[in-house]
Amino acid sequence: MIKNIAKKGIVVAMMTVIALDAFGSMGAIAKNASDTREKIRYVNDGCEVSTRYRKKEDASSAYIYNDKSECDLLTWVYGKVSGRYIDCTYGNNIICHMGDEEFLPNLVNERNRGAKTDCFLRLGPLIAKRAWVNILWSPDSVPYRRK
Repeated sequence: MIKNIAKKGIVVAMMTVIALDAFGSMGAIAKNASDTREKIRYVNDGCEVSTRYRKKEDASSAYIYNDKSECDLLTWVYGKVSGRYIDCTYGNNIICHMGDEEFLPNLVNERNRGAKTDCFLRLGPLIAKRAWVNILWSPDSVPYRRK
C-alpha cells in the first residue's frame, strides 16, 4: 500500500511539473502589440531622440527591433504617471544593437495602477555623428523572436 501511495505521489508530481511548464511557456496576450515604424534623424547634438506616444494597455514588456538604424541604441521606456512623463524602465536601460530586437521590461502599467496610459521610447544613439534611427516598436509585446 505504501508503494502505491508513493507511485501516485510521483505521478501527481510529474503531472504538476508538466502542467506548470506548459502554462509557463504560453505567452501573454498583449493588447497593443502591433509594430510602428519610427524614422528619426539624429543630429549629433548630445541629446536623445524619442518615438511618438502610443497607448500602453497592459503590463507586458515594450519591444524594439533595430532593423534599419545606422547605430546601436540605448533604450528607455517612458510613461505618463500623475500627469508627467517619467522613466519607467525596469532595471537598467538596454542597448539594442543594429539588427537586434529587445524586449524592454517596464513599469508603466504598474505605476498607473493598471490604467491605460501613453508611453514612448527614449533612444540614445551610440554614435558620434549624424545618423538615422529607424526602428519598429510596440508598447506591449509577447515573447517572440524573429530569428
